[in-house]
Formats: sequence, structure tokens, C-alpha cells
Amino acid sequence: QIFKRLMKIHILSIAFVFLAAQLLAQNTIQAFHLQDSLRKIESTKNQRLKAEVYLHLGYYYAFSKGDSALFYLTKAEKISKQKNIIDLLPEIYLWISNIEGKVTGNYPMSLYHAFESLKYVEEMQNRPEVPGESQFSRSYLMAHLSIAFGYAFLGNKAKALEYINKIPQDFYLPKKWEVLMKKTSWSLIGFTGVMAQFYILVNEYEKAKFFNRKARELNTIKPFEKQWCQPYILYGDIMMQDKIYDSAITNYKTGVYLAKINNFYKDVLEANLGVANAYNKLGTVDSVIVY
Repeated sequence: QIFKRLMKIHILSIAFVFLAAQLLAQNTIQAFHLQDSLRKIESTKNQRLKAEVYLHLGYYYAFSKGDSALFYLTKAEKISKQKNIIDLLPEIYLWISNIEGKVTGNYPMSLYHAFESLKYVEEMQNRPEVPGESQFSRSYLMAHLSIAFGYAFLGNKAKALEYINKIPQDFYLPKKWEVLMKKTSWSLIGFTGVMAQFYILVNEYEKAKFFNRKARELNTIKPFEKQWCQPYILYGDIMMQDKIYDSAITNYKTGVYLAKINNFYKDVLEANLGVANAYNKLGTVDSVIVY
């Protein structure tokens, strides 16, 4: 049970990181230099620009240096509140929630900040549009998704499903996916991967299989060494649920190989945990120790 819970939580993190990187980094820093960013903050009197640069720093470091990312995001939060730059707060809190849930493992605070994002989305509904606001300033979708994941991480299936069901139900209809992609800027593989992860975490494996099948189809269109490790690792988790342990091992090992290519070392460690779990089910004690 410990193996299974750890794998569920970590694999969900892999997918959500992948999607969050696509969804929230609207103004990606093309040539990032920390000192240049800090100098820009010091040299400008434009408080919105200061907050935006701190936000950039936050999502740049989000999944490599979680504590640093939270430090910068907190500064963006402080300026945005003090200067009434409310439209930035939904995105700031989404990033804080993601980091706390997927990097630092502070699940209660992750859920709290997801609700903070929702609070400011609601406040934005009654405010006039301002130059520079992002698609997340008024969108309920990502806030509801973050809340659903927050509850899922905490093991509250009923509340997780309550909030996932607030998202437009078109995401169950493949013929509507292209429309949904245009509305949200999601990639189809990122979307299907994340939805598969969610349903793994709440123990709804048939829905997880539905989304994972599409993610794997999209993944295999690419040359092998450019494929995403997550659909393989997740399929390994599904095979574990179906007690097809040899297939689980094969998919976990493929995920390990692809994760190494992309320097996703934490994913390598966690996928190896999946391999060890599968060997444990097969009673192969020596292999369990190796992995």
C-alpha cells in the first residue's frame, strides 16, 4: 500500500508539472539571467513590472528549486496585494499551490492556495479588464482543477470529484478536445496525461485507462527518444492495478530510460520504486533490493 500510494502521488506530480509548465508560463523568459531580472526589479518604479518579474522568477525555479520559487512568488504576492494588482493573484496562487503540492509536499497549504486562486478569480469577475491580464485572471477552470488535485492528494475523493466535475464535461468527448485545446492553450498530450493521473489518484482506473490510452497514442507519434516518460510510467501503474506485473516492469523501465534522457532524475528514482514494487509482487526479492 505504501508503494502504491507513493507511486500515485509522484506520477501525478510528473504530469501536472508537464501541464503547468505549458499553461502558466505565458511570457517565457527566452534567455534567463537571474542578475538581469534582479537589476530590472531594482531599476524600475513600475510596481506591476516588479511583480511580473518576480512571477517569472517563481515559475522559472518552480520545479527545480521550490523554496527559491516560493520566495519570489511571495514577493510577487506582496506587491500585487499592496498595489491592488489583483489580476496577477490567480496565477501567483496557482504556482504557489502547484509547488506546495508537487515539490515541497505541503498538501494542506497547496489546497489553501488553490482556494486563494479561486477567491481572486471570483473577485476579478466584477472588475474591468486591465492591460496585461492573463487568461487565468478570470478563468475558473485552472482554479477548480488545482482544488480537485489538492483534495485528491489529501485522499478526499468526494471533494476531488466535486471540483473536477465543475470543469466543462467536454473533456470526456474526444471530438470536442480540439475545441477545448483552443480555449485553454493546453496540449492534447498534456491534457490527457493529467486527466489520467487524476483518475489514478482517486482510484477510477477505467477513466484513467481512457485518458492514458490517448496520451500513449500521441506519445508514440514522436521519435522514441523524444517521447515523454509519463505515459509509460502511468501505464505501468495501471498494469500494477490489473496485476500484469511483467508488463508493468517493462513500462516502468521504459519510463526510466526516457526520464534519464531528459534529466528527470527524481522521476527515475520513483519509476524504479515502481519496478521494485512489481518485482515484490512477483516474489523476486533480489530484484526488489536492486531497484
